[in-house]
Amino acid sequence: MGLKKDSYKIEKLNITITPAYAMVGKIEIENDTAIAEIKIHKTREDLEKYEALETINITCNIKRNLSVYEQIYVKAKEDMFQGWEDDIIPEN
Repeated sequence: MGLKKDSYKIEKLNITITPAYAMVGKIEIENDTAIAEIKIHKTREDLEKYEALETINITCNIKRNLSVYEQIYVKAKEDMFQGWEDDIIPEN
């Protein structure tokens, strides 16, 4: 699972990537708080093979009996990733 947006401008590099893909990288959990890196790149494959073009950190309260990844993506879409859509790769 990840997120996708038709067009995204990376301000610090002054480039626009079309489309843009985002996925959770490293997660740290302390008590009921998750701190997660959201990595952004131009393809799904590049997210797994190369250093991210941009990394954004988010913090969210979590419930440990639910999927941490899903909770992070929901929080990300409510905050810094508004307008991004779910990018779910279908299983074969």
